[in-house]
Amino acid sequence: MNSAPLISVILPTHNHSPYISQAIESCLAQSYANLELIIVDDSASRYSETRACEYQKRDKRIRFLRHTTDQKLPGALNAGFEIAAGDYFTWTSDDNYYLPGALENMAAVLSAHPETAVVYAGCKIIDEGGREIPPAPALPPEKLAFLNCVGACFLYRRRVHEKLGGYSPRWFGAEDYDFWLRASLSFRLRPLEKFLYVYRTHKNSLSCQMGKQSLSLLKQKVLEETLPKMKWLPVETRSEACFRLAKMGRKNRCPSRTARRELLRITIRRPGEFLRHPPWLTLNFLLGRRRAAFLRLFSKRLRGFPRSRPSR
Repeated sequence: MNSAPLISVILPTHNHSPYISQAIESCLAQSYANLELIIVDDSASRYSETRACEYQKRDKRIRFLRHTTDQKLPGALNAGFEIAAGDYFTWTSDDNYYLPGALENMAAVLSAHPETAVVYAGCKIIDEGGREIPPAPALPPEKLAFLNCVGACFLYRRRVHEKLGGYSPRWFGAEDYDFWLRASLSFRLRPLEKFLYVYRTHKNSLSCQMGKQSLSLLKQKVLEETLPKMKWLPVETRSEACFRLAKMGRKNRCPSRTARRELLRITIRRPGEFLRHPPWLTLNFLLGRRRAAFLRLFSKRLRGFPRSRPSR
């Protein structure tokens, strides 16, 4: 098995997660044995270091890196990948875990498809009590224009990390979404229609701590920066993505100029796209709420005027 490509798995942890042992054991129990597990402790706590040392005595594939100050998730990931030796990269959270054949299945896809740089799979989802809730399947990469369809179970070639320069500290909370959006500009992504990972939702998770409103605004900002560059998307998908981005901006009370500009460009080139959505709502996004409201009121007034009759 040592002739197989080496997989580097980064496991960032913070504030001694109670689920970290399950996360570590799921990596070590993988059917794909040629891997290294790099645990990055991004806190001042000694708990994770103690747990890591216990596992290091049992398995030499584990390496440990500790930060004395909080570098946030992007910093922890970049520090781990900086010392990684693998041909393939991935990372996992300290409150989630892999199913036994996860890495083997994804590595097989990269081996069989040299043109594919990123492979990702579906995730089972459990609540804090371990009960399964509706899962998250692996959706087509075009869905990146709407949501982070790559999810939490993925494997990518080393060159992806090197090309993108790692995870951006600017987008803490949406660093993975930003990474996949940028990856889609240069690399081919392939979904794997299997459930290979278990994602745990709980009140102490990072997403819950940040809040839905903050995450929604982060998602909007990331999309605004990358969506205009996603020329590989079909026109219909770009149009729908701009429309949703405009809606998101309204909901977040932060109007998206990018969505308005891109929607205007698409409408000029493909007038038929204007008819895919309610006309007045589209005008609202294109012209702004006040201008669209004035135009709507003005058109109603015009319809109310009596038509002049020719004199006899």
